Amino acid sequence: MLRRGLTVAGLLAAVVAVASAASAEDDQFIRGYAAAILQRDFNIAADAVSVSAGVVTVRAELSDQERERLTTALTQISGVQQVVVSEAEPLPVAPAPSEPSRWAWLPRRELFQPLIADPRWPRFAAAYQYYIDEDALTSVASVSFGETFGLLQYDFGPNGALQLGIQGAVFAIFDLASSSFDLVNADYFGALPISYGRGNFSAMFRVYHQSSHLGDEYLLEKDPLRINVSYEAFDLLLSYELGHGLRAYGGGGYIFHTDPSDLGRGMLQAGGEYLGEPFDWGFPVRPVAALDLQFHEQGGWAPDVSPNVGLQFGTGRGEQRSLRVLLQYFNGKSPNGQFYNHHIQYIGLGAQLDF
Repeated sequence: MLRRGLTVAGLLAAVVAVASAASAEDDQFIRGYAAAILQRDFNIAADAVSVSAGVVTVRAELSDQERERLTTALTQISGVQQVVVSEAEPLPVAPAPSEPSRWAWLPRRELFQPLIADPRWPRFAAAYQYYIDEDALTSVASVSFGETFGLLQYDFGPNGALQLGIQGAVFAIFDLASSSFDLVNADYFGALPISYGRGNFSAMFRVYHQSSHLGDEYLLEKDPLRINVSYEAFDLLLSYELGHGLRAYGGGGYIFHTDPSDLGRGMLQAGGEYLGEPFDWGFPVRPVAALDLQFHEQGGWAPDVSPNVGLQFGTGRGEQRSLRVLLQYFNGKSPNGQFYNHHIQYIGLGAQLDF
């Protein structure tokens, strides 16, 4: 009895399997036939039709008249039990790629690179200076604490970029020959620069203030004639990278408010820099040379000459955290505010940090 039951069950399963296979073959036949009709008469792609157990489903957007004509045509296919026409699902629309913002807050890179040999460029630096043929000062420590800090930058794409920033610095010299290394002079500098850069060209326009003060110990020790030197000025500097590590720059400025009032107003500046190919000491090292020339109406337009040569420890101009060690020379009117009428000459050894 058990054997007979198993035999009947097996026969039923076989029948179902055969019927399912036949149904699947019929659905495939119907689908092929229907796809041909859809493509020929209704210009509907073959992948818009599916068939299951004789039920034909077509995904397409059709008018009522087209829907009725399609249903009639497909119903005539042998084996079709029902025709269902559904609305075609809209293709997903890929979101438009978002354009990167042209604005950048607190950009890290300066568009106008620092001037290496300018003795009054805002930077972190220290140097020993030996004054030649000078009675009041001989051995001097010169330090500066300053930086250029970008606030906001707008990118014009292939037309360059514009950056608004701030500059601030304190420049000070100390008399190393005195018993307590007296502070001799301190200059306070603040500016609002607007910089532009495109390819090898860059420019900076800035409005700035500088005031100068003598150190208390120096006043007590030397009792010099103190002058209240304070002024506001603007300048424009242009720079171009010539290739092969060479850079040239130039520009000028004007003092529009000053104390004392008879201080000469006009000034010009020019210079050049060379940054050589790196050689390997386990880290990149480059030879560097720079020359800065400044001409001031106050000095009768005679040049203030400042050449520097040395080594740069870092990967290149404008890179972060580079260190320069430089032999320095200066010949001209003193850049130290209280002594602006003194002609000085010194040689020195200094270090500059770029962040």
